[in-house]
Amino acid sequence: MTDLALTDQYEALDGDILTGMTGLDARITVAAGAVVTLKDVLIVVRGDDCAGITGKGDATLILEGSNTIKTLHGEYPAIFPAEGATLCIKGAGFLQVSCGGKGAGIGGGYQKSCGNISIKSGIVVAQGGYMGAGIGGGYQKSCGDILLEGSVIISNGGMCAAGIGSGFCGQCGAITITNKVVQVTAVKMDNGEYANDHIGKGTGGTCGPVTIAPDANIIEESVTI
Repeated sequence: MTDLALTDQYEALDGDILTGMTGLDARITVAAGAVVTLKDVLIVVRGDDCAGITGKGDATLILEGSNTIKTLHGEYPAIFPAEGATLCIKGAGFLQVSCGGKGAGIGGGYQKSCGNISIKSGIVVAQGGYMGAGIGGGYQKSCGDILLEGSVIISNGGMCAAGIGSGFCGQCGAITITNKVVQVTAVKMDNGEYANDHIGKGTGGTCGPVTIAPDANIIEESVTI
């Protein structure tokens, strides 16, 4: 088990269990092919030049306990899946992520593309930054496919971004929500002028096909500003 208080510059390898909290200048990466457990972690990034957790390739995060990951400002998301790869999140724990800058909660950043996102179990609450999706793309760039199943998800988009999907003037791959999902709540900001989806495309953006199982528990909410 690795206590994150011991180091802010750490590459998690296959089988690692991360716990504890980081300082405000953390640089946490996950090695390609690694399965890593998050167990009661608190990761906070103050700087402009990195995400809370950055994948280096295909990776899996296992949730145990209560976990919080956030960027305070800057151009990166809280969790940044590697472009061209797949990040899988699952487990019995809780994960709260937020971006205080211009990226997604889980996904891409400000003019920074990301890979595929798969959430298979656990409870996940995601808050996108300015013009970034809660889960999906950031500002003016692309994210890959998004698969949601077997989980409880609350995903809040930033200004002109989808709750789940693409950010402002960005692109997103296919979105699939299966009948195994427990509940998905997608929240978008709505000022009555700029059109964006709860699940799908952000303002000025595009999205691949959106497939939602007929009996999936979907809640769509709008925040008027």
